[in-house]
Amino acid sequence: MRWSSRSRSILAGQSPEVTGTTIAQLLSIFIAGHAPPLREVSLRLLVECAEGLVPVMVGEMIEAGRAPPEWRREQG
Repeated sequence: MRWSSRSRSILAGQSPEVTGTTIAQLLSIFIAGHAPPLREVSLRLLVECAEGLVPVMVGEMIEAGRAPPEWRREQG
């Protein structure tokens, strides 16, 4: 089983605070693993990657009944 699948099953059902804190800790490990001059660009690229995955995750959440269909639409 891939790590992403295992981590999703571990975080499933956790509060947003627990999930957010866990992700923040993992993100800090990722950023700290880069040389100081590369940290800002690494963070930016990771955020861009996450933004691209949001529609996929929202679709999965809607199909699983964990989010309403209107979450599929962009706001703003």
